[in-house]
Amino acid sequence: MQVLTTDRLVRLAGLKAVLRPGTRYVISDQEAYTYLGVEKQRRLTGRTDIFTDFRVSSFNNYERRYDGSDLNGRNVAIYRHNAWGDSLMASAVPRYVKTLYPGAEIYFYCHPDMFDLHLGNQFVQYNMAVPIPISLDACRCFHDFHIFYEGMLENDSEPDQNNCYDNFFAFCGLRDVPDHFKRPYVFIRPSDYDSVKTWEADEGVKLDLAAKYIVYHLMPGNENRAYPVLYSRLFWQLFNANFSDYRIYVVGLDEHGRRSGLFRDLPKTVNLLHKARSFRHLVPLLENAKLVVCPDSSVGHLAACFPHVPVISLWGEFHPDDRVKYYGNHYPIFHGKTACRYSPCHCHEFDMNIQKCRTGGRWDEIRMKYNEDCDKVGAVHNPETLDGWCAAMADITPMEILEVADKLLQGHRSPEHLSVEEDPACQPQKIEAGDYEHADIEDERLM
Repeated sequence: MQVLTTDRLVRLAGLKAVLRPGTRYVISDQEAYTYLGVEKQRRLTGRTDIFTDFRVSSFNNYERRYDGSDLNGRNVAIYRHNAWGDSLMASAVPRYVKTLYPGAEIYFYCHPDMFDLHLGNQFVQYNMAVPIPISLDACRCFHDFHIFYEGMLENDSEPDQNNCYDNFFAFCGLRDVPDHFKRPYVFIRPSDYDSVKTWEADEGVKLDLAAKYIVYHLMPGNENRAYPVLYSRLFWQLFNANFSDYRIYVVGLDEHGRRSGLFRDLPKTVNLLHKARSFRHLVPLLENAKLVVCPDSSVGHLAACFPHVPVISLWGEFHPDDRVKYYGNHYPIFHGKTACRYSPCHCHEFDMNIQKCRTGGRWDEIRMKYNEDCDKVGAVHNPETLDGWCAAMADITPMEILEVADKLLQGHRSPEHLSVEEDPACQPQKIEAGDYEHADIEDERLM
């Protein structure tokens, strides 16, 4: 973390925030790297005549990391920058700390884009998160302790890395945390279900939450973790043929609509790519789904908030135990080194490691398997290469996913999943009235 001070009013587009001159802010290394330096400013603004003079210091000299001690009557600032999945995982910490120490005040800071994800959370102060940037004066003079998770996930590529939740809790001195606290927490609000009406109005599609349907996450934010789109279409075809009374709601990113052609001749597969106005709009879809199929993604973490919904998660770059070890409703499929000798490679980059990907996987076998699957369902062979996909992900067959889906939809859930402790404290909570969407935080101690 860095302490940043400017000599002029600065708008940071990435943070959706304005920095006031002379005020000291605590920002992530990522943001500091983005905005500091003459050359970076020139590229960002396109101007060569005006530059901002930033003063930068390390936050290490001010940090008072929480050590697991009694927090009753004291407060702690928790920070996790961005990424929906990371923010969801970090939400486990305030829930557990508040359960241990009901008299504690917990201030949960996050990127403005993640703000609505934590609305109504009764484990944090104000029942909502606090948007960054963070004032150094608040950290130095008001908060008793800090838990700043800068870089803990995105900078851990070690082969012996621990589970994310174990790392999160160990970082702040919390040991022997019960497993049922190692899952995300969301607070379900009435307005979450209003989003269904919005989707129906925008897309002209009737979303019947009482009907039989599954949710399929096609494209996550990091495409390296995606299941190949052609394999996905094969799975949809197989699923439609075997479960004719079900619909498939496909969610994910598709900013330019390039994947709309995948849905031709699949009337029961509904294209909801890039249609959600907010990440929370997925809440009613996931909570009422009969099954969720997803890669290592934020959708998988959000689905973990609903233990009654089985999830088939697909893995390549990471091992399931790295992320979803404690999700009792997840049924991971992971081939690992049988598909690629480097898997799991623990790569956080958004660009493939071409050298490893081309030498670690069995490209010819993967391509042959794809053609065989096409033949099974009578699909036309597509000349699109699979070189853009993770070999370990491409080694998972649509038929393999269908077989697991068949068992789960028939109710054959394994004993270890059925015996997961269903503690009320780890269930998503609902309210009958009250809306936190338009509340503002006006606390001078945080300024």
